[in-house]
Amino acid sequence: MRYLRAFSTVIRLSLRGERPVPSPQTILSDWMKRSAELTAAALEAADAEGLDQAARRKHTLTTEGRRTNMETIITSVRFHALEEFPHLLSNFSQTSMTAIYATNVNDRFLISKLFDTLEAGPLREAVGKIASHLEAIPPIQDHANS
Repeated sequence: MRYLRAFSTVIRLSLRGERPVPSPQTILSDWMKRSAELTAAALEAADAEGLDQAARRKHTLTTEGRRTNMETIITSVRFHALEEFPHLLSNFSQTSMTAIYATNVNDRFLISKLFDTLEAGPLREAVGKIASHLEAIPPIQDHANS
């Protein structure tokens, strides 16, 4: 019966030229995919500037009282977007949502610190796009009652 209701709703929306409202999980999943794309673009920009993986590892900064490097920061954000967040989203709960948003706060912080260390150019621009994107995570209130 549930499938019949869903099917009839889709038909009604289609006849009116409308589309179903995407679920909060779909919106967040799309945001995660874009995060991965932006991190890949930043790594490509670094490569284009002659910063291979070894050079990115040598570009260090101290945050939260510990040393880290460009490679770790960018690839951590990518790992979260491709692996950790989708796993948490597949086990949808308030706890999993809290973990996603808390991790994103840390990712935003590290990416912003990395951005501050970079010279003007394509790599800085690519990292800035990541920072802006992480800042624009779909609001948690959209997901809390799903």
